[in-house]
Amino acid sequence: MFAEKWTSSISEKSIEKTCEYSDNPDKLKAFFGNINLNPKPIEIEYVSTGIRKYFPEDKENRQTILVKITREGKEIEFQYGMSIYDTETIQAVGQDDYYRKWTKYYGKKYSPDESSKQQKIIENDYKKIKENVLYSILCCIHSEFYCPPIFEEFCSEFGYDTDSRKAFDTWQNCLKQSNLLHRIIKETEIESFPS
Repeated sequence: MFAEKWTSSISEKSIEKTCEYSDNPDKLKAFFGNINLNPKPIEIEYVSTGIRKYFPEDKENRQTILVKITREGKEIEFQYGMSIYDTETIQAVGQDDYYRKWTKYYGKKYSPDESSKQQKIIENDYKKIKENVLYSILCCIHSEFYCPPIFEEFCSEFGYDTDSRKAFDTWQNCLKQSNLLHRIIKETEIESFPS
């Protein structure tokens, strides 16, 4: 779980940072509108929901986040799984034994002086992770927005076997997520999202 209770929503700073990675930052800013209005034209909130295996093939646990998007009277929610690296960095912050987790990545022990330096690196990485959550969520939305409506097309595009029940279940989940996102995001807006 996050070292602290972690609930957040979009801010001017997170929008500006995310727009740096957009091919069309003006269009992305227009998507968000004036977030200083009340009510806001769009609200994206996220809260930590624990650490677990997120994908069926995961061997390690991931930090998961519940994402809620509210726009024009519509609301959607979905789970988002962070990277293993981000998860381990988040777990390491504020723990006495976080060097053990950090050395798992680099395979070396640190002296007390080096440990202090590593602690600062971890804490800086943690701040960056929190600052970039909106960017990460929008990249995820961009990649999940399009899903071929026909199973055979899905298999052809993503390299799945058409005789696989697991592939069929994956396609149904992807289609469900795509349809959910289409309820709140327009086709003309998705290309401005970072990818």
